[in-house]
Amino acid sequence: MVSSACEVMFMPWADVGKDTNIGPFTAWPWKKSRVSNSAIADHLENYFKGHVDHYGKPVSTITILSADDSFGTVAPKLMDKARLAVDCLLFAEIYPAVKAAVRTDNTYMAPPTADRYQLVKQQFAPGDSSFVVNIGGTSHMGQIGKLKVTCPWDRGGTSFPDEELLNGLAALLGTRVKAADRERIERSLEWFRLAHTSGDGSSTLTKVVMMATAFEILFGLPRHNKTKLFIQSVRDRLDRANTRTKTGVDAIGKTKTYSL
Repeated sequence: MVSSACEVMFMPWADVGKDTNIGPFTAWPWKKSRVSNSAIADHLENYFKGHVDHYGKPVSTITILSADDSFGTVAPKLMDKARLAVDCLLFAEIYPAVKAAVRTDNTYMAPPTADRYQLVKQQFAPGDSSFVVNIGGTSHMGQIGKLKVTCPWDRGGTSFPDEELLNGLAALLGTRVKAADRERIERSLEWFRLAHTSGDGSSTLTKVVMMATAFEILFGLPRHNKTKLFIQSVRDRLDRANTRTKTGVDAIGKTKTYSL
């Protein structure tokens, strides 16, 4: 059986490219040479080889998420923080890609999907080839060298995080942000992640509703008169002296000024 003495948090498909700090965590490309314990390094190297592309070849996109240099048991509260850290990372990568596409009217370069940032916590015991895969409420036994995990078809395009934005979001993992504000932003980021998950499980309309929910939570909108208050909330944040604007005519012929 697999011992719980060691655990690793990682994103199989993220391919961050370089060390990326997110509050107390560091997301770093997997390199066997970075792990000083040779037994752990050899074990993880063999385990990660089971994550393959659609041709069955081991991927080079493994990204470790760690708060220190140990591979000890991950406490539930630390795992919750890790999930938030990944939500901050995916927002800081998806947002600039979407912004660039909208600005250039580019419909060909897809931004990353949330599937790229799948977070896995895996228990292991160095030298023991067996491991457990937990999916939902079920557990499955696997063996290193036999069980393969295939990357998702739609990971979207590649992107680089807006580091200033990421550093700001990473403050949510500290103590400076008020609890109510942290919870509000954290829940909004979760809905953003769900809205950017690929696959046929959710329709486009459902994803629009998810994004609307993210904004409702972020702005703290009440149950009634949401449309007007949403517009006002956005306008209050964009209507500034240095905001670029453009005058146009709406669907019913009224002249309006839009923020660019």
